[in-house]
Amino acid sequence: MRTLFALIIILLATSLATAQQLLLDINTEPVVDEPVASPKELTTVDGITYFSADTIYLEQGRELWRTDGTDVGTWLVADIAPGSESSNPKDIVDLGDGTLIFAATTALGTELWRSDGTAAGTMLVRDIAAGADSSSPSKLVAFQGKVYFFATDGVTGQELWTTDGTMSGTQLVLDTQPGSSGFVGRVIATPNTLFVASRDPVSFSQFRVQASTDGVNFTSLFVGGPAIIIDSLDFVPFGDLLYFRGGALPWISDGTVAGTYSICDCEFAQDATAAGDVVFFVASTPATGYELWVTDGSEAGTHLVEEVDPGTGNGVIITAMLPIGPGEIVFAGERPDVGRELFVADTTSVSLYADVLPGPFSSRPLPFSTVGSSFVFSTDPSGGPRELYASNGTPGQFDALLNVEGFIPSFSLNGSTLIFAADTTSEGEQLYSTDGTALGTGVVADITPEPTQSSLPSRLVQAGDLGFFFATAPATGRELYVTDGTTAGTQLVADLVPGPDSSVRAESKLVATGDKVVFMVDATPLAAPYVSDGTAAGTFPLATPSADTLISDIDVLDDVAYFFHADAAFGRQLWKSDGTIAGTGMVADISPGVNGVSAGEIVAVGDRIYFTPIVGGVGVEPWVTDGTAVGTMLLMDIGSGIASSYPEGFATFGDKVVFSASIVSVGRELWVSDGTPAGTSLAYDVFPGSTSGDPDEFTELGELLFFNARMMDERRLFVTDATFSSLTELYAWPSALSQPLVALGDRVVFLSIIGSEKGVWTTDGTVAGTTLIVAEDTVWPSAPLGRPGTNDLLAFSGFVPPYTGSFQRRLWVTDGTLAGTQLVPQDVTSPVSTPATLSRLGNQTTVTAYVPLVGTELFTLPLVDTGAYVVETVGVGCAGTGGVPAMVTSGAAADGELFTIGLEDAFPNSLSYLVVSTSVGSIAPSGCALVPDPPILLPLSTDAQGGVSIPFVPDASFIGLRVLAQWATLDPEGEFLNKASLSPGLEVVFGP
Repeated sequence: MRTLFALIIILLATSLATAQQLLLDINTEPVVDEPVASPKELTTVDGITYFSADTIYLEQGRELWRTDGTDVGTWLVADIAPGSESSNPKDIVDLGDGTLIFAATTALGTELWRSDGTAAGTMLVRDIAAGADSSSPSKLVAFQGKVYFFATDGVTGQELWTTDGTMSGTQLVLDTQPGSSGFVGRVIATPNTLFVASRDPVSFSQFRVQASTDGVNFTSLFVGGPAIIIDSLDFVPFGDLLYFRGGALPWISDGTVAGTYSICDCEFAQDATAAGDVVFFVASTPATGYELWVTDGSEAGTHLVEEVDPGTGNGVIITAMLPIGPGEIVFAGERPDVGRELFVADTTSVSLYADVLPGPFSSRPLPFSTVGSSFVFSTDPSGGPRELYASNGTPGQFDALLNVEGFIPSFSLNGSTLIFAADTTSEGEQLYSTDGTALGTGVVADITPEPTQSSLPSRLVQAGDLGFFFATAPATGRELYVTDGTTAGTQLVADLVPGPDSSVRAESKLVATGDKVVFMVDATPLAAPYVSDGTAAGTFPLATPSADTLISDIDVLDDVAYFFHADAAFGRQLWKSDGTIAGTGMVADISPGVNGVSAGEIVAVGDRIYFTPIVGGVGVEPWVTDGTAVGTMLLMDIGSGIASSYPEGFATFGDKVVFSASIVSVGRELWVSDGTPAGTSLAYDVFPGSTSGDPDEFTELGELLFFNARMMDERRLFVTDATFSSLTELYAWPSALSQPLVALGDRVVFLSIIGSEKGVWTTDGTVAGTTLIVAEDTVWPSAPLGRPGTNDLLAFSGFVPPYTGSFQRRLWVTDGTLAGTQLVPQDVTSPVSTPATLSRLGNQTTVTAYVPLVGTELFTLPLVDTGAYVVETVGVGCAGTGGVPAMVTSGAAADGELFTIGLEDAFPNSLSYLVVSTSVGSIAPSGCALVPDPPILLPLSTDAQGGVSIPFVPDASFIGLRVLAQWATLDPEGEFLNKASLSPGLEVVFGP
């Protein structure tokens, strides 16, 4: 039997690719610009420096990046504005728990975003100015576990807002200009007091300083000075005091009215910096002109340090002060005999530190930062070469580090390494680091290494034998493409918006429904759900297009797609479609009226669709539907009334669904529901009290639920059982970054990117069974990419040690063991890197990756190269006497493993056929099954229980073969041609 079955399969064998292949270079346009990464907005959090950079050659625009100061530790965090558009992250600050808060620009305008340092953990906090309008968050400052900033909601004007990193915790705090007017001021924090400088609402020409110890109740401390130049004024916190320039005079405040006063009779104060418990500033008197002053915050402790140019009364130019120790600074000062050079000062004296260009010529130094016991500065002499220097603190001694064409004043100290941006002849504007020595100074990562454009394929899904994805070409914009896994079979489906304009955005969703795909076109006047079978004629709108261009989420339940769509009668509501016009329509009118609801999340969990519309009078709450109007209901008004709980992260756990939601009394915590209002309740207040535990990454493994949650400044891994009676903490990371969890076999795998314990981890649900199996220096893993087959394998990207160059992140797989963590082989003559969006198509794996001179395009490699095999059902079968016969399998479809294909619940003692082919053919006449085409028949007989099986052991000749199989049994009550019953189909790709 094994010999006959093996012969049949080998006769059906198709040729296999032997290495990764470029499917099609869709965007062949070259880039003629010089490589310019222009790193900016450098911010260091927990040893990782985050920054924005242009990735023009990867066509990702200016996006959020991270580095640990090494090439290997530098990569893109998230393409927030997908494709070539730039999100321009700016004002990046640490919330205080390792979470980044920043402003970024997408189709929703410039709004507030958050990131935990991973692509999955990078998300919109709140669309403050609804729709495409921008709230333009700016001047972000962290204070006592929250971030304060100026923004506008379109009603109050630019005012003071606060966020704790959640949608519900993002609120207007202070309306400094009542009404629709507003003014972007300044926010300054000391350890115990938050200061806000804004335009005085009475005398608009002056600014006002207010203070608060709780971030809510503010007291007015000062009014004066020209409001229009608040941004250019010095606001310098030191200790728990604030130095600021009120008009022309220096002021001090401790956050109280009584403790706010001018500290000297000097005039025209400017350019201040703190050094320990004192502030140095520049001020002028008639006798001295501009000179260096110092203050400890009291009138008695405020005095002239020493005249740099004594006796003349002319004063000097003093700029770019840098603290190098308590009560000590270096600065650029100009004196007639030495020009503009480097000076050093303490609280009692000033002296020349270095005359870089001897004599009256000026090197124009710009002190940069301290690095260990050294400080780094650059020079910018008129007409001369610019240099970066370092000094160990000995006057007159300094060493050249780097020749600089241009200098970008954005830097961050990361331990003993200084991260900065510089423009050099050889590298362009790139990210550099230095340890204060010439040998320790160089490019961290060449973010723009090769001149090529990319099509940036995304959203690849398999429908039938075809793969569908979005890609960008200069002539057509971003449109739908189809592939059969070959170059000849990869092509544009239709240019729905003719010419270079796009019909879809990079963030548009694409889902499979049977052998077709449904996707949202958002280009006016074509905004509508579309269906495609891979041909231009078979691509058309399922509903009347509308002017509603907000991108809807989409998910599929039983081959029916659910999405939000608007029409003239009901406004935006929840719709569904089976891929036909007749099978497309509104599920329920959940918010009567022509406006409808605002689009939210849509998730298929179990046998229901959970969704989160914004409904008037209810807010954002969890809803559920079974696809019928009567079965569509509000699950629970968790936030009560118009307050919103903002549910998210819906996931299956047994016969229930779990998710996170936020209410004032407990914060964002873990909730559970059986799909009914009565069966919906709070499961755990992980972080007791009103502080949020922020649970996420809900992962089911048997009768256990694993998830991450936050406790103070740590992210922790928890497990619970179906009774929710006990909660066990398995592990804690010294960061707020969440770890993606994946169930593999009898364990959960997570790829840690935090601290000294980076690597591949597994857990069996016990503390003792939570272990690091592959250390950081072996793999350096990133977030999971997906599962290439149906066996227990997880694909991810990681570096190949020893690291040798930029953009060589490669494809890896793991089964949760050390031996099962392997680098996927590829063509060494043209290595792909930065793999992403992994998917399966037939007996191949598709992956979006980057190749120099090609760009980011879609590649394929044999599925077996990942170590994966596939055993999946296809179609629904045709019922007979006992219902639909079952196609069953056991064992592994892999070389040397026992594998069985069997039939159960068929007509007993009857002639049956195992129908085998390499492709899926047409729908059976009754419409109940997919049949292999062209078929080869293997006749067998069912036993008295209606079953039959074929056990065999595949050998090496099977590896990579893709086989479609289906059972047919003669049955007097069979639905198929009134003569037979059919099992569902089976797709098998044999693995190594």
